[in-house]
Amino acid sequence: MTERSRGGGPSGPRPSPDTENTENADAPLLVRDRLAHMEDVDPGGLARLFSLASLEGEVPARFLDALHAALAHRTIAHARAHVPWYREHPEYASWSLPQGRLGSASELLRGLPVLYRAVVAASPARFVADDVLLGALGHTSGSTGTPLPVRRSVEESDFLAAYFERLTAPLAHDGPRPISLNLPNAYHGTPLRLPAPGLSLSSGVTDDLLLGETVRALTTRYDLPGFRTRVEFLSGLVNHVLLLTGHLMEQGIDPRALGLRGVSVAGGAAAPHWRRFLASAWGCPVTDRFTLTEVVGGASRCAACDLFHLDPHVFGEVLEPGSDTPVAEGPGRLVLTAFHPFVQMQPMIRYDAGDLVLRRKNGCRPTPAFEFLGKRGNAIALELRGRRKWLLFPAVLNAVLAGLPDVRAVEWASGVRRVYDRTLGGLPYARTVLDRSSSPPELRVEVELRYGPHFHPARAEEVAAQVADALRGAEGTALAELEAGGAVRLRVVCRPPGSLPEPELKL
Repeated sequence: MTERSRGGGPSGPRPSPDTENTENADAPLLVRDRLAHMEDVDPGGLARLFSLASLEGEVPARFLDALHAALAHRTIAHARAHVPWYREHPEYASWSLPQGRLGSASELLRGLPVLYRAVVAASPARFVADDVLLGALGHTSGSTGTPLPVRRSVEESDFLAAYFERLTAPLAHDGPRPISLNLPNAYHGTPLRLPAPGLSLSSGVTDDLLLGETVRALTTRYDLPGFRTRVEFLSGLVNHVLLLTGHLMEQGIDPRALGLRGVSVAGGAAAPHWRRFLASAWGCPVTDRFTLTEVVGGASRCAACDLFHLDPHVFGEVLEPGSDTPVAEGPGRLVLTAFHPFVQMQPMIRYDAGDLVLRRKNGCRPTPAFEFLGKRGNAIALELRGRRKWLLFPAVLNAVLAGLPDVRAVEWASGVRRVYDRTLGGLPYARTVLDRSSSPPELRVEVELRYGPHFHPARAEEVAAQVADALRGAEGTALAELEAGGAVRLRVVCRPPGSLPEPELKL
């Protein structure tokens, strides 16, 4: 780390021997207090600290807590001083350190307002910091609400490049560097290019020409000095990787024969069935990632516990919908804070992007463990006697339908000529409606099959029963309990192909 001089030499006053002994005994708190007040942060030094905090054990966990506390303090102080919305908001104007000390990140953020995309989209200029220069203008997609412009400064881009270059340096071992292939998609948000230990190629799957180019990139033997001879890593939206995988198989190409070392998917809930399919089809590990343009970083599914953990430089809270009450275990909304200096020009503090998660207690890592349940706008709940009772989570419905070959979930990935991405706003092969006018309220789930249910009525009934059983048994919901008590009724209906309308975006 580096610190501008505040007297007593280039690094400030030299501590006494007694102070040094105290610092050695409580190094995480020392790091926390110094980092919180530094004017300039060395990206390489911060990367080394986060690498240390990612190790197993009590001391690394304390280091991570210390880093979170320090960066939360920096983030709030910077936003109050340089960003109009935060500077003028009453809760930020009256914010102070808890009991005169730095405290933890949770203590520092507690009581500050939760930020919603609609608020930022209504007046984006009020969220722009005045102490940095605009370097790039990107956007989020419309899949989670109104598209939002995202500004990045020259300063934060430089910081991110240096930080991730130091973080990935150990991966750039001696010998030829790897080649990766990415399938970006502009309307799902503008990707942020970061340093990688190898060469990154780009292609796509949204028309025949791009598909042909992608196949060529995967099957080509390269002659590039310093690099390996073929693509070894693939990343893209889960539906696009599925489409590409199916296309290769239809063309008689065995994906396993391409020798990939890893596949990474993001941009939607990757159902267990599809993760298993991709791992088997490619013969390599599949990394399930959650990212969003507004926050640099995201979460990865853990190979040990099969749950998501946030990247160490992103701070997350799980709160009750409709309140700021923390959720220790069970369903809740995911609220993220993008720390300064990772995000400088458009700070996002306690940002709610509309994601529901199921938080679980486990000792796998110091960061919270959770499973994604889907967008809050697509979930269904009842309010009974002042309490929210969840009936259906979209990710659970997606998971059960993915395992049923009867459902028209991948028909669009067969015999590709032109491709329309029909994943925005919900499932194109299912529709959920809660009819509160009936007595009791009826939760109706319509599932679009690949055939007319009248041709195979017995099988259609089996599909409906499987979907109903899975929804009743979903963790975190009260559907079975409420149905048994007569408070709600579940009805699953199978529909013929083409009978459901395009999904509407629910905010």
